Amino acid sequence: MLDLFGLQESPFIDAVDVRMFYLSDQHRTCLAKTLYCITEHQPVGLIVGPFGTGKSLVLSHLNTMLRDNPTYDVVHIQNPASYPTESALLQKIALELGLPLRRGKGKQMSDLLAYLIEQAGQDRSVVLIIDESQNLGKNVGANHLELLRELSNFDAGRKLITSVLVGQPELLARLHHNKALESRIAIRSTLAPLSAEETRNLIDHRTAVAGRDEPLFTDEAYELIHRLSGGLPRRINQIGWNALPIAAGQGETVISARSVKEAAISSLGYDEEALYA
Repeated sequence: MLDLFGLQESPFIDAVDVRMFYLSDQHRTCLAKTLYCITEHQPVGLIVGPFGTGKSLVLSHLNTMLRDNPTYDVVHIQNPASYPTESALLQKIALELGLPLRRGKGKQMSDLLAYLIEQAGQDRSVVLIIDESQNLGKNVGANHLELLRELSNFDAGRKLITSVLVGQPELLARLHHNKALESRIAIRSTLAPLSAEETRNLIDHRTAVAGRDEPLFTDEAYELIHRLSGGLPRRINQIGWNALPIAAGQGETVISARSVKEAAISSLGYDEEALYA
């Protein structure tokens, strides 16, 4: 089917493939600001955006850049809700850094501080990345934010650990309840949906990587994809992926708005009346 469109692979596959990543100007700026926060040994950096705006895209690039640099130790927490207490989160951090687990929080913090001082003495840095940070402290009795505040106090001539908090906008309200931690945020980045031009650029980038240099969609179809997706990269890919077989069934080599509409209705559950309004 893909050869009908001059594609060697699917441009819309839902998998982590850095070749397919399209960095818009706002994503590049976010990445640059976050790296600046880390290299300058600031205590906390913040990345906020609604679901599907490309936070995972930025994190993938950030992780790759840091892990390719031997001067960084990176701890990546996928979802803090998996750790019901601050002690559980602290033990996860210690485990990722290869430290022995201690029964008491005080002993675990002492071990961690000693490790961080040792790393700083070797001109190395530790970066803590917490994804889905809007879930910090959601569990009853979990005081994750206070733990992060304590970590931000670790200092030996420079801050010893940089925490990068990544989450949906409700994270801002959670941080507002811990003024001490909020005041330590050195850099903030807010990701918004893509513009119509950026939506087209994302699709064209992915199709070029997949082997096609010409536009895959008609101008009307590009406009419709942007409207239906709201400029959210994840939805853009979902619409594109579902439009491919429908367009192939119609014998199209350039995907029409009609095929995009059919994909949105039959595969993605869009309301037909609203779609044609």
